[in-house]
Amino acid sequence: MSRIPSFAAAVAALLVASCATPVASDAQCPVAPSPEPMTVVVEPATHPDLDAGPIPEYRLRWGGLYARRNGDIVDAPAGDVAVAKAYPHSKVKGPLNAPGERITILTAKDTYQAGEEIRVIHVYEATRPGLTVYVMGPKAIFGESIDGALVTPRDGGPSVYDGAILESPELDYNYEVTAYTLARGVHRVRWTLTWPPDMDLEPDAAGSPYLTSNELVIRVE
Repeated sequence: MSRIPSFAAAVAALLVASCATPVASDAQCPVAPSPEPMTVVVEPATHPDLDAGPIPEYRLRWGGLYARRNGDIVDAPAGDVAVAKAYPHSKVKGPLNAPGERITILTAKDTYQAGEEIRVIHVYEATRPGLTVYVMGPKAIFGESIDGALVTPRDGGPSVYDGAILESPELDYNYEVTAYTLARGVHRVRWTLTWPPDMDLEPDAAGSPYLTSNELVIRVE
């Protein structure tokens, strides 16, 4: 039987790329303080496509969303938090892979004015037990594309993770928010994670995608 790789395995292999640039193996990435037990319930948020079905309990725990500012870790802007908190109630989610993982990208809306900033929120979800979720951050974004062209690095080198871990099922919102200003027209945004080439995988797996998000269609007027 072929071994099924997981996002957690890739994160462990890279020691999680939680810094904007790789660091030495004896360095530490700046991370937010370890969170208190995550028992805060997410309030229902307005979203154009709400999920009317039952919502798993783990999706209703809010683990926080952070940003970097002048080398410090601070709370993310309220607008970004509002978009992230819509996730549990939204039908907009990336496809599940074999181990039960998905990545999703969200924006506040799907139509923007020319010159208006488009901020993209990133969510990782492990839906089944047995996976380790590296919830500290914000972690760097790799593999994001607009209209088929990469706008972030494809992948990252080894880096240090020094923070809290949780066992699945669980959500992780702590990825950097990417921001774009796009020309008028229709644009397609996607987040794709690939297996690092130096991992011990099946011969045809290294360098191939293992998680692909939903596709956001953004109109700029």
